[in-house]
Amino acid sequence: MVSAHYSMNYCTRLLVVQNSDPDLEKIRNFLSGRYDAQEIARLKTIAEAADFLRSPRATNLEVVLLDSSVTGPYLAEAITALVSLCPRTPIIVLADDPAFGLSSRFIELGFSDYLLKSEWSAFSLQKSILYCIERYKLKISLLESEKRYSTLFQLSPVPMWVYDLKTLKFVDVNEAALKHYGYDKVEFLNMSIREIRPREDILLLEEAVKESLLSERNSYQGMFRHQKKNGEIIFVYIQSKVIFLNGRQSKLILANDITQHVHYDRTIKTQNQKLKEIAWIQCHVVRTPIARLMGLVDALEEEEMNEALRTELMAHIRTSAQELDTIVRDIAHKAQQVNANLPYNL
Repeated sequence: MVSAHYSMNYCTRLLVVQNSDPDLEKIRNFLSGRYDAQEIARLKTIAEAADFLRSPRATNLEVVLLDSSVTGPYLAEAITALVSLCPRTPIIVLADDPAFGLSSRFIELGFSDYLLKSEWSAFSLQKSILYCIERYKLKISLLESEKRYSTLFQLSPVPMWVYDLKTLKFVDVNEAALKHYGYDKVEFLNMSIREIRPREDILLLEEAVKESLLSERNSYQGMFRHQKKNGEIIFVYIQSKVIFLNGRQSKLILANDITQHVHYDRTIKTQNQKLKEIAWIQCHVVRTPIARLMGLVDALEEEEMNEALRTELMAHIRTSAQELDTIVRDIAHKAQQVNANLPYNL
Protein backbone atom coordinates (compact mmCIF):
# COMPACT_ATOMS: atom_id res chain seq x y z
CA MET A 1 0.00 0.00 0.00
CA VAL A 2 1.36 3.42 -0.93
CA SER A 3 1.56 6.12 1.73
CA ALA A 4 -1.19 8.72 1.72
CA HIS A 5 1.16 11.57 0.81
CA TYR A 6 1.33 10.30 -2.82
CA SER A 7 -2.21 11.49 -3.44
CA MET A 8 -1.06 14.94 -2.37
CA ASN A 9 1.69 14.86 -5.09
CA TYR A 10 4.61 15.04 -2.70
CA CYS A 11 8.02 14.26 -4.26
CA THR A 12 9.43 11.04 -2.88
CA ARG A 13 13.17 10.91 -2.18
CA LEU A 14 13.49 7.50 -0.52
CA LEU A 15 11.62 4.34 -1.50
CA VAL A 16 11.56 1.39 0.90
CA VAL A 17 10.40 -1.96 -0.49
CA GLN A 18 9.60 -3.59 2.83
CA ASN A 19 6.69 -5.66 4.24
CA SER A 20 7.65 -5.67 7.91
CA ASP A 21 6.22 -2.83 9.98
CA PRO A 22 8.81 -3.19 12.78
CA ASP A 23 11.67 -3.05 10.24
CA LEU A 24 10.12 -0.02 8.56
CA GLU A 25 9.90 1.73 11.92
CA LYS A 26 13.54 0.83 12.53
CA ILE A 27 14.48 2.42 9.19
CA ARG A 28 12.52 5.56 10.06
CA ASN A 29 14.30 5.79 13.42
CA PHE A 30 17.70 5.25 11.80
CA LEU A 31 17.02 8.05 9.29
CA SER A 32 15.31 10.51 11.60
CA GLY A 33 16.96 13.90 11.37
CA ARG A 34 18.12 13.21 7.82
CA TYR A 35 14.80 12.32 6.13
CA ASP A 36 11.42 13.41 7.45
CA ALA A 37 8.41 11.10 7.33
CA GLN A 38 6.99 12.32 4.04
CA GLU A 39 10.30 11.77 2.24
CA ILE A 40 10.18 8.04 2.95
CA ALA A 41 7.73 6.01 0.84
CA ARG A 42 6.98 2.38 1.64
CA LEU A 43 5.77 -0.33 -0.75
CA LYS A 44 5.27 -3.96 0.20
CA THR A 45 5.85 -5.88 -3.03
CA ILE A 46 8.12 -5.85 -6.05
CA ALA A 47 5.09 -5.39 -8.32
CA GLU A 48 4.05 -2.23 -6.43
CA ALA A 49 7.62 -0.94 -6.56
CA ALA A 50 7.80 -1.59 -10.32
CA ASP A 51 4.55 0.34 -10.91
CA PHE A 52 5.84 3.22 -8.82
CA LEU A 53 9.18 3.36 -10.65
CA ARG A 54 7.36 3.53 -14.00
CA SER A 55 5.32 6.53 -12.84
CA PRO A 56 6.21 10.26 -12.76
CA ARG A 57 6.22 10.04 -8.94
CA ALA A 58 9.68 8.45 -9.11
CA THR A 59 11.22 11.50 -10.79
CA ASN A 60 12.95 12.87 -7.66
CA LEU A 61 13.71 9.51 -6.09
CA GLU A 62 17.18 9.37 -4.52
CA VAL A 63 17.55 5.81 -3.19
CA VAL A 64 15.69 2.49 -3.19
CA LEU A 65 16.01 0.27 -0.10
CA LEU A 66 15.11 -3.32 -1.01
CA ASP A 67 14.51 -5.76 1.84
CA SER A 68 15.48 -9.26 0.70
CA SER A 69 12.64 -10.76 2.76
CA VAL A 70 10.15 -9.28 0.26
CA THR A 71 11.44 -11.35 -2.66
CA GLY A 72 11.84 -14.78 -1.11
CA PRO A 73 13.95 -17.00 -3.39
CA TYR A 74 13.67 -14.53 -6.29
CA LEU A 75 16.00 -11.85 -4.96
CA ALA A 76 18.29 -11.84 -8.04
CA GLU A 77 15.33 -11.45 -10.40
CA ALA A 78 13.89 -8.65 -8.25
CA ILE A 79 17.17 -6.75 -8.20
CA THR A 80 17.52 -7.10 -11.98
CA ALA A 81 13.98 -5.81 -12.54
CA LEU A 82 14.41 -2.78 -10.26
CA VAL A 83 17.83 -1.88 -11.69
CA SER A 84 16.35 -1.87 -15.21
CA LEU A 85 13.51 0.41 -14.06
CA CYS A 86 15.72 2.94 -12.26
CA PRO A 87 19.19 2.82 -13.84
CA ARG A 88 20.02 6.27 -12.45
CA THR A 89 18.92 5.57 -8.89
CA PRO A 90 21.08 3.59 -6.45
CA ILE A 91 19.60 0.44 -4.92
CA ILE A 92 20.69 -0.74 -1.47
CA VAL A 93 19.82 -4.32 -0.51
CA LEU A 94 18.93 -5.08 3.11
CA ALA A 95 20.05 -8.71 3.31
CA ASP A 96 19.18 -11.42 5.81
CA ASP A 97 21.83 -13.89 4.59
CA PRO A 98 25.43 -13.12 5.74
CA ALA A 99 26.73 -14.82 2.57
CA PHE A 100 24.79 -12.45 0.28
CA GLY A 101 27.70 -10.13 -0.54
CA LEU A 102 30.03 -13.05 -1.28
CA SER A 103 27.77 -14.76 -3.80
CA SER A 104 28.89 -14.43 -7.42
CA ARG A 105 25.24 -14.82 -8.33
CA PHE A 106 24.53 -11.34 -6.96
CA ILE A 107 27.77 -9.40 -7.40
CA GLU A 108 27.15 -8.28 -11.01
CA LEU A 109 23.43 -7.49 -10.76
CA GLY A 110 23.97 -3.73 -10.57
CA PHE A 111 22.85 -2.82 -7.04
CA SER A 112 24.93 -0.16 -5.31
CA ASP A 113 25.44 -1.51 -1.80
CA TYR A 114 24.10 -3.99 0.73
CA LEU A 115 23.67 -4.05 4.50
CA LEU A 116 23.20 -7.10 6.71
CA LYS A 117 20.15 -6.56 8.88
CA SER A 118 21.88 -8.44 11.68
CA GLU A 119 24.61 -5.78 11.76
CA TRP A 120 23.09 -2.52 10.48
CA SER A 121 22.89 0.66 12.47
CA ALA A 122 21.79 4.25 12.01
CA PHE A 123 25.36 5.18 11.13
CA SER A 124 25.87 2.39 8.60
CA LEU A 125 22.53 3.02 6.89
CA GLN A 126 23.02 6.78 6.69
CA LYS A 127 26.59 6.34 5.45
CA SER A 128 25.51 3.83 2.80
CA ILE A 129 22.73 6.11 1.52
CA LEU A 130 25.00 9.16 1.46
CA TYR A 131 27.83 7.36 -0.33
CA CYS A 132 25.48 5.79 -2.86
CA ILE A 133 23.85 9.12 -3.70
CA GLU A 134 27.21 10.85 -4.17
CA ARG A 135 28.63 7.97 -6.23
CA TYR A 136 25.59 8.07 -8.51
CA LYS A 137 25.86 11.84 -8.90
CA LEU A 138 29.46 11.36 -9.98
CA LYS A 139 28.46 8.49 -12.27
CA ILE A 140 25.74 10.61 -13.93
CA SER A 141 28.17 13.50 -14.29
CA LEU A 142 30.69 11.20 -15.96
CA LEU A 143 28.03 9.75 -18.25
CA GLU A 144 26.90 13.23 -19.28
CA SER A 145 30.52 14.28 -19.81
CA GLU A 146 31.10 11.21 -21.98
CA LYS A 147 27.95 11.99 -23.93
CA ARG A 148 29.12 15.57 -24.54
CA TYR A 149 32.53 14.28 -25.61
CA SER A 150 30.93 11.76 -27.95
CA THR A 151 28.68 14.43 -29.48
CA LEU A 152 31.54 16.88 -30.00
CA PHE A 153 33.74 14.08 -31.33
CA GLN A 154 31.20 12.81 -33.86
CA LEU A 155 29.91 16.21 -34.99
CA SER A 156 33.32 17.83 -35.39
CA PRO A 157 33.87 18.98 -39.01
CA VAL A 158 37.59 18.24 -38.54
CA PRO A 159 38.82 14.61 -38.72
CA MET A 160 39.34 13.14 -35.25
CA TRP A 161 40.28 9.72 -33.95
CA VAL A 162 41.54 7.88 -30.89
CA TYR A 163 44.31 5.29 -31.08
CA ASP A 164 45.86 2.94 -28.53
CA LEU A 165 49.33 4.13 -27.56
CA LYS A 166 50.72 0.60 -27.25
CA THR A 167 49.27 -1.11 -30.32
CA LEU A 168 48.82 2.08 -32.42
CA LYS A 169 45.45 0.63 -33.51
CA PHE A 170 42.53 2.98 -34.12
CA VAL A 171 39.98 2.79 -31.29
CA ASP A 172 37.44 5.27 -32.61
CA VAL A 173 37.08 7.66 -35.58
CA ASN A 174 34.54 10.35 -36.37
CA GLU A 175 32.47 10.84 -39.50
CA ALA A 176 34.71 13.65 -40.79
CA ALA A 177 37.73 11.31 -40.75
CA LEU A 178 35.82 8.64 -42.68
CA LYS A 179 34.84 11.12 -45.39
CA HIS A 180 38.23 12.80 -45.61
CA TYR A 181 40.42 9.69 -45.72
CA GLY A 182 38.07 7.51 -47.76
CA TYR A 183 37.85 4.49 -45.43
CA ASP A 184 34.69 3.17 -43.82
CA LYS A 185 34.61 2.69 -40.04
CA VAL A 186 35.23 -1.06 -40.12
CA GLU A 187 38.34 -0.51 -42.27
CA PHE A 188 39.60 2.22 -39.96
CA LEU A 189 39.15 0.15 -36.81
CA ASN A 190 41.10 -2.72 -38.39
CA MET A 191 44.05 -0.44 -39.15
CA SER A 192 46.83 1.21 -37.19
CA ILE A 193 48.08 4.77 -37.60
CA ARG A 194 51.01 3.37 -39.63
CA GLU A 195 48.61 2.68 -42.49
CA ILE A 196 47.69 6.32 -43.04
CA ARG A 197 51.33 7.38 -43.30
CA PRO A 198 53.46 7.27 -46.48
CA ARG A 199 55.83 4.31 -46.38
CA GLU A 200 58.89 6.55 -46.35
CA ASP A 201 57.57 8.33 -43.21
CA ILE A 202 57.11 5.19 -41.07
CA LEU A 203 60.52 5.56 -39.41
CA LEU A 204 59.68 9.15 -38.47
CA LEU A 205 56.38 7.92 -37.04
CA GLU A 206 58.06 5.23 -34.93
CA GLU A 207 60.51 7.78 -33.54
CA ALA A 208 57.69 10.22 -32.75
CA VAL A 209 55.71 7.50 -30.96
CA LYS A 210 58.76 6.43 -28.96
CA GLU A 211 59.45 10.02 -27.97
CA SER A 212 55.79 10.47 -27.01
CA LEU A 213 55.88 7.43 -24.72
CA LEU A 214 59.01 8.70 -22.98
CA SER A 215 57.82 12.28 -22.74
CA GLU A 216 56.00 13.63 -19.70
CA ARG A 217 53.87 15.90 -21.89
CA ASN A 218 50.29 14.77 -22.40
CA SER A 219 49.67 16.99 -25.43
CA TYR A 220 51.50 17.62 -28.70
CA GLN A 221 51.06 19.47 -31.97
CA GLY A 222 52.92 19.52 -35.27
CA MET A 223 52.74 18.99 -39.05
CA PHE A 224 52.88 15.52 -40.64
CA ARG A 225 52.21 13.84 -43.97
CA HIS A 226 49.28 11.43 -44.23
CA GLN A 227 48.06 9.20 -47.04
CA LYS A 228 44.42 8.74 -48.01
CA LYS A 229 42.90 5.48 -49.20
CA ASN A 230 43.25 6.63 -52.84
CA GLY A 231 47.00 7.20 -52.33
CA GLU A 232 46.82 11.00 -52.17
CA ILE A 233 49.45 12.51 -49.88
CA ILE A 234 48.19 15.34 -47.68
CA PHE A 235 49.76 17.59 -45.08
CA VAL A 236 47.97 17.70 -41.73
CA TYR A 237 48.44 19.78 -38.62
CA ILE A 238 48.02 17.40 -35.68
CA GLN A 239 46.87 18.32 -32.18
CA SER A 240 46.95 15.39 -29.77
CA LYS A 241 46.20 14.71 -26.13
CA VAL A 242 46.81 11.62 -24.02
CA ILE A 243 43.60 10.19 -22.57
CA PHE A 244 42.55 6.96 -20.86
CA LEU A 245 39.84 5.06 -22.69
CA ASN A 246 38.49 1.77 -21.33
CA GLY A 247 41.43 1.67 -18.93
CA ARG A 248 44.08 1.94 -21.69
CA GLN A 249 46.41 4.83 -22.43
CA SER A 250 45.33 6.31 -25.75
CA LYS A 251 45.69 9.47 -27.79
CA LEU A 252 42.94 11.74 -29.01
CA ILE A 253 43.91 13.26 -32.37
CA LEU A 254 42.54 16.26 -34.22
CA ALA A 255 43.89 16.30 -37.81
CA ASN A 256 43.44 19.54 -39.74
CA ASP A 257 44.26 19.22 -43.47
CA ILE A 258 46.58 22.11 -44.39
CA THR A 259 47.69 20.76 -47.78
CA GLN A 260 46.48 23.82 -49.73
CA HIS A 261 48.19 26.16 -47.31
CA VAL A 262 51.46 24.23 -47.58
CA HIS A 263 51.30 24.33 -51.39
CA TYR A 264 50.44 28.03 -51.22
CA ASP A 265 53.40 28.73 -48.96
CA ARG A 266 55.76 26.77 -51.19
CA THR A 267 54.41 28.50 -54.31
CA ILE A 268 54.92 31.92 -52.72
CA LYS A 269 58.50 31.02 -51.79
CA THR A 270 59.18 29.85 -55.36
CA GLN A 271 57.68 33.03 -56.80
CA ASN A 272 59.71 35.17 -54.42
CA GLN A 273 62.86 33.43 -55.66
CA LYS A 274 61.89 34.13 -59.28
CA LEU A 275 61.19 37.77 -58.46
CA LYS A 276 64.65 38.01 -56.89
CA GLU A 277 66.11 36.57 -60.09
CA ILE A 278 64.21 39.15 -62.16
CA ALA A 279 65.44 41.95 -59.92
CA TRP A 280 69.03 40.71 -60.24
CA ILE A 281 68.72 40.52 -64.06
CA GLN A 282 67.34 44.05 -64.16
CA CYS A 283 70.09 45.38 -61.91
CA HIS A 284 73.05 43.57 -63.48
CA VAL A 285 72.40 41.77 -66.77
CA VAL A 286 70.37 44.56 -68.40
CA ARG A 287 72.98 47.19 -67.57
CA THR A 288 75.67 45.55 -69.74
CA PRO A 289 73.98 45.96 -73.17
CA ILE A 290 72.60 49.35 -72.16
CA ALA A 291 76.06 50.64 -71.20
CA ARG A 292 77.44 49.25 -74.45
CA LEU A 293 74.70 50.95 -76.47
CA MET A 294 75.34 54.27 -74.76
CA GLY A 295 79.04 54.03 -75.61
CA LEU A 296 78.32 53.14 -79.24
CA VAL A 297 75.87 56.04 -79.59
CA ASP A 298 78.50 58.43 -78.19
CA ALA A 299 81.02 57.09 -80.73
CA LEU A 300 78.61 57.72 -83.60
CA GLU A 301 78.52 61.40 -82.71
CA GLU A 302 82.16 61.80 -83.81
CA GLU A 303 82.13 64.02 -86.93
CA GLU A 304 85.31 62.72 -88.54
CA MET A 305 84.29 59.05 -88.77
CA ASN A 306 84.78 57.09 -91.95
CA GLU A 307 81.96 55.05 -93.37
CA ALA A 308 83.55 51.68 -92.64
CA LEU A 309 83.84 52.46 -88.91
CA ARG A 310 80.31 53.82 -88.84
CA THR A 311 79.05 50.59 -90.42
CA GLU A 312 80.94 48.52 -87.83
CA LEU A 313 79.50 50.58 -84.97
CA MET A 314 75.99 50.18 -86.33
CA ALA A 315 76.49 46.40 -86.43
CA HIS A 316 77.55 46.46 -82.75
CA ILE A 317 74.52 48.60 -81.91
CA ARG A 318 72.23 46.11 -83.64
CA THR A 319 73.83 43.17 -81.76
CA SER A 320 73.51 44.94 -78.40
CA ALA A 321 69.89 45.86 -79.16
CA GLN A 322 69.12 42.22 -79.99
CA GLU A 323 70.82 41.11 -76.75
CA LEU A 324 68.80 43.64 -74.79
CA ASP A 325 65.59 42.47 -76.50
CA THR A 326 66.36 38.85 -75.56
CA ILE A 327 66.95 39.85 -71.93
CA VAL A 328 63.71 41.85 -71.79
CA ARG A 329 61.76 38.92 -73.28
CA ASP A 330 63.29 36.59 -70.67
CA ILE A 331 62.24 38.97 -67.90
CA ALA A 332 58.72 39.16 -69.33
CA HIS A 333 58.54 35.35 -69.52
CA LYS A 334 59.64 34.96 -65.89
CA ALA A 335 57.09 37.58 -64.81
CA GLN A 336 54.32 35.70 -66.64
CA GLN A 337 55.33 32.47 -64.86
CA VAL A 338 55.08 34.21 -61.49
CA ASN A 339 51.54 35.43 -62.25
CA ALA A 340 50.43 32.09 -63.76
CA ASN A 341 51.57 30.02 -60.75
CA LEU A 342 50.10 32.18 -58.00
CA PRO A 343 47.22 30.24 -56.37
CA TYR A 344 44.66 33.06 -56.41
CA ASN A 345 41.82 30.61 -55.74
CA LEU A 346 43.07 30.25 -52.18
